[in-house]
Amino acid sequence: VTSRIEFKARISDGKDVRELKVEDRFYSVSPASPVFSLVAPLAWLSMSHFGPVTIEDVEVRVEIEEGRRTAAIVSARAETSWVAPGGEIRLRVKLKPYGGEVSEVLLTVPVPEDAREGIAMVTVCDGMTSRSMEMARVPGRFFPSDLEQFLELVRERDRQTEVVARVSLQRTGLTVRGEEVPSLPDSVLAVMSSSPDTDSGPASMELKKKIETGWVVSGRKQLKVVVKKARTGREAGR
Repeated sequence: VTSRIEFKARISDGKDVRELKVEDRFYSVSPASPVFSLVAPLAWLSMSHFGPVTIEDVEVRVEIEEGRRTAAIVSARAETSWVAPGGEIRLRVKLKPYGGEVSEVLLTVPVPEDAREGIAMVTVCDGMTSRSMEMARVPGRFFPSDLEQFLELVRERDRQTEVVARVSLQRTGLTVRGEEVPSLPDSVLAVMSSSPDTDSGPASMELKKKIETGWVVSGRKQLKVVVKKARTGREAGR
């Protein structure tokens, strides 16, 4: 069945009450499993180390939708094979809805001016795959040090109905208490990497863009785009 699930909670740290709202669409044999995956982060609060937290109330709304609202990513391509720092990567992604015609969406990923020349690895995928990639890339981010970091992590989760484009450029960085700190001088890296709160080593500049589709998306495609400085007067990435 296809189900739309909305989850709301009021969480108190003893001083302030914060509201958390998450919604998503799932396709599964039963809506029970998606409900659990959506509210599971609350269980983590009981094991957190950042002080007493009280869940004031929880509301879960489940809407069962007729038909199968799913779509598979069948292809992804960049409009150009290279981009200059400060330009943009334009990705055309084709989706095949269940029982429907192929549809195309466009994602535009701006490339920072300080991006280094080299190969940009581009992954176009569904929300669940994107979350798994993020956990593997920066595991420290999934161990928040306070309630605000926890709420931000839950609110920013990639949805099942989104197509996500992730562009990775290699460089050295750090994760300090769950927060990524890229582009630091070598001298600063050397000092900070000795801290017990710091995970150091090769990291990447991670660029991410996503677009809502209305379908429960599945699939993953990868491609490469060369990052290099423009050698002509024409604007890069066009």
